[in-house]
Amino acid sequence: MNNLKKLSMLLCSTALVFATAARGDDSAAYFGIKAGALMPNVDELEEAYIGGLTVGYGRAFAIEAELTTTLFPGETALSDVEWDMTTLALYGVYRSSAKVYFKLKAGALHEQVTFNAAGVNLQNKENGVSAGLGMGYRVDNQTRVEVEYTIVDEDISMFTLGYLF
Repeated sequence: MNNLKKLSMLLCSTALVFATAARGDDSAAYFGIKAGALMPNVDELEEAYIGGLTVGYGRAFAIEAELTTTLFPGETALSDVEWDMTTLALYGVYRSSAKVYFKLKAGALHEQVTFNAAGVNLQNKENGVSAGLGMGYRVDNQTRVEVEYTIVDEDISMFTLGYLF
């Protein structure tokens, strides 16, 4: 496991402990899981499938830390070459107040893309700005289901389904 993934998992685990400890019935702290697809805007790359963790604090306006990593790598135009991506982001988030709501988010993102060819890994790391929009459904005061479209960078976007509690 590379250092970015180790650091990301440590940060998310620590945040989870604090979010769980702070959470009560009306707590503004929340935790979530998500899964979806990375959709490259590059002809030579096919979709990859991701999983992720979210830790947040707030209600209508919130701060969210998000980690996503590839569960199933994407193929490339070259035979025997796969690609994957890990992201670590911090977003400012707005959710409307209805039971079925819309969500807007924007923030800073660190991404690491890895190409694997016959056991040789080539990595590219970038920092940038990311933004997304989505819709959600409030099951109760703390539990929500969300669908999101997020622009990771100019070449890759992600579409995810998440469960927040």
